[in-house]
Amino acid sequence: MKKSTKIKATLPTWFLLHEDPAQQWVEVPYSTLVLLSIEEDISAFSFRKGSITYLERNFDGLLFMRAWLIKLRKKPDNFKYFREHCTPIYHNYAPIRSLPKYYHD
Repeated sequence: MKKSTKIKATLPTWFLLHEDPAQQWVEVPYSTLVLLSIEEDISAFSFRKGSITYLERNFDGLLFMRAWLIKLRKKPDNFKYFREHCTPIYHNYAPIRSLPKYYHD
């Protein structure tokens, strides 16, 4: 009998929060969106480069934060807890804006 080669995805516990004067994006591995079953719910206001997604904070980022918090058995509006698990990165003009728009596999 063959052994299973299925790889179990793990939920990240730390995120980068990119900010410029006009917007914020949460940097999240695409595999995490799949793990949370929200990869088809992300809008074209977010970006993706390979296996990394940059979720705009106002809609897609909130969707992700709530799903992540629920998966951790936290209150879905406990954004303070989420923010404590982020490192902010400030840009005058975020290079994220020049990346391809979000797409799902």
